[in-house]
Amino acid sequence: MPLESGTFISDLVAANPPGTDGLAQTDDHLRLLKNVLKTTFPNLNGAVSATDEQLSLIGSDTLEFADGGATAPLLRSKTEPTLGFFRPSAGKLQLSNGKRLLGNGTAPVGGIHSFPKVPPSFLSGGTAGAAEYLELDGSLYLIADHPDLAAFLGTTFGGNGTTTFGVPNTKDTGRFLRSRTGSLAVGTPQANVIKNHVHALTTATAASGGSAHTHTGTTNAGSAHIHDIKQNRALVTGGSNFNAVTLVDDAATDLTGQSQPESAHTHTFTTASDGTHTHTLAGNTDNNTGGDATETRPEAFAVILAIKT
Repeated sequence: MPLESGTFISDLVAANPPGTDGLAQTDDHLRLLKNVLKTTFPNLNGAVSATDEQLSLIGSDTLEFADGGATAPLLRSKTEPTLGFFRPSAGKLQLSNGKRLLGNGTAPVGGIHSFPKVPPSFLSGGTAGAAEYLELDGSLYLIADHPDLAAFLGTTFGGNGTTTFGVPNTKDTGRFLRSRTGSLAVGTPQANVIKNHVHALTTATAASGGSAHTHTGTTNAGSAHIHDIKQNRALVTGGSNFNAVTLVDDAATDLTGQSQPESAHTHTFTTASDGTHTHTLAGNTDNNTGGDATETRPEAFAVILAIKT
């Protein structure tokens, strides 16, 4: 019979050659088989270790791969074999270390996240190298290490824009994050401040229920002093010693301007009483409940604030 022809395995006829064919056509059949195999598998230049089961999965709706590792993921990129997925432990699928997912459903570049512990892929203090998160500490980083974040931030927070870029600084005073307002632009740092306000200070009305009361006191004793004599009295001469002077009533004699020596003494006085009243005071209050606290704050919980690279 004539020799069959074919290009791919599917073209071969399983019943050929029949037993009646002569041996002279054996070489033609062998060349046909070689040609079909090489045409069907043009890129096989080594041994194929996949099992029939594994090869069958390729054409099914299931794709199965080995667990792999962080530096050698089994589901990986052809041009970057260290980029891919692997199974770190039961029930978990992880992208190889230092790599990233882009697009909807992933953490966007430049997003700020808070962590109660140091995240696994993290840098701070301007340390060189690639990481998934950088602490918001005002450091400068290499654009080559974090090109996506560098393109997003530019030189807004420092850097020369050629080899380095900077991240915002929330670590200097432990800053809180707040929303921008109509007068406060995004990315603006703010210093500590207490809003202007007034404290009204009022004393207790009195020790005994706030009733009407009086105030008593005593003047300072001072030193020996004299009192002017300002009344119409006659002076009976008795020498120059005024301590021995004798005064007698005499309406015709005016002693205004004369004086009489006295020893040091005090005067006791009592103010007039008044109805129930209060005393309003102006001054500073001391409401520091933190001992030697140096800031005003609500209840807080310290975290690491970091930006997605």
